[in-house]
Amino acid sequence: MTDSSQVPPAQSPPAQTTSRKLQIGLDVLKGVLFIALLAGIKMIVEHTPAGESIERSGYDFLQKQLSSSDPVPVVVVDLSALDPQEFNINGQIGSATPRKILRELITAATEAQARVIGVDLDFSPGPTGYMYPGDPQFFQFCLGNKAPVVLGISRTESLTPDKWLGSKDYQALAASMIVPNDTRKMPKWISVEKNAAHGPTLGAALAERSQQAESSLAKWLHEYQLVEQVSEKELGHDVVVGEFPVDYSPLKTLIDKTLRTANPIVVKDQAHLLRDKIVLFGRGTLDNDGDRFSVEGFAHQVPGVYVHASAAYTLHNARLYDLTSSSRLGIDVVLSLIVLIGVIAFRYYLGLEHHLLQIVFTVVVIVLALILGVAFVAQTRILWTDFILVLALLILHVPVERKAPGAFRKIYEGAKRRIQAAQASVAQKGRNESK
Repeated sequence: MTDSSQVPPAQSPPAQTTSRKLQIGLDVLKGVLFIALLAGIKMIVEHTPAGESIERSGYDFLQKQLSSSDPVPVVVVDLSALDPQEFNINGQIGSATPRKILRELITAATEAQARVIGVDLDFSPGPTGYMYPGDPQFFQFCLGNKAPVVLGISRTESLTPDKWLGSKDYQALAASMIVPNDTRKMPKWISVEKNAAHGPTLGAALAERSQQAESSLAKWLHEYQLVEQVSEKELGHDVVVGEFPVDYSPLKTLIDKTLRTANPIVVKDQAHLLRDKIVLFGRGTLDNDGDRFSVEGFAHQVPGVYVHASAAYTLHNARLYDLTSSSRLGIDVVLSLIVLIGVIAFRYYLGLEHHLLQIVFTVVVIVLALILGVAFVAQTRILWTDFILVLALLILHVPVERKAPGAFRKIYEGAKRRIQAAQASVAQKGRNESK
């Protein structure tokens, strides 16, 4: 006969239900705390040199997934063979790229039915005035040209846009040739005074004068401020630029298909290459030491004209978007919650083993995230540059959660022992004083 005192009384169904709800609640609470902990760790790590390096690797990987359109709607005409010439006009002596040939080149591109024409040379005045005495006449010619013309400036970037070409009359032509050291993003505009008008950069000015395409998904997300196309960045006192991510997928094509001539006759002969294109004149020789920039994922430094051409391509063909800070945090939390909720649902309703489920769900979420966030970046046009960090923390979630209870228990027991020792010491001190 069995001793009934050793047999625990059977729980009633309401008691079992209450116990299971309590356990589910505890698991959810523990999971949420872990999600908050790992999200905090990620926010700290991504601002360290190691985190920034990992994010650059993510950016580089995403750039390789992008593919350029065929044909590329931008053509670079290399003017490296067009050397500056000395002049002496009305007592003004200097050296400048011959404006007569530039006129003929612009005319040839216009007759070729170029959509818009840019010149990646610095036309801004110097401390003593225009670098070439005939620049006002050249600017008037550009303003009256049938195809829109954009002229580069550099020396006057610290001034407001109405002074970039010496007079407000020529403001419509001027665009900054600024290229940052980190070419992952290019300025779309620059503002040098608080509440001053924005001055466009060369690539942006070229794209704004031609038709633009855009991802419908990214455009919809942008309306709800979940992604951003332009982000503001301060460069100094009251100097602000609006940056945008650049698609460098056409870079090799731009270099390979450059029209390398400074001869207007050759440009006329190759009119079919320029028809309905954004045409950018500039110095495109790869060994040009005075104007070379590093591009992520590209083996060699490239002349600035190709950086501007890639920027124009991005804004014209399909803009790229960055996730906002809130979207990044939201993705971190949502992916972790999918794993947490899936594990709890399967554990309590199917009775499957907890840690094995966590591993399976984590792998599934990682695969789906890679497919949707990385493999389709060319279609979504959204750069999820911190995906490596997010997925790494998802992987770490399993071992951390398994070891955390033991670690917390040791911390608790250690703290408890210290408190008890302190209480015993105080009690002993009191007894000694009472004697």
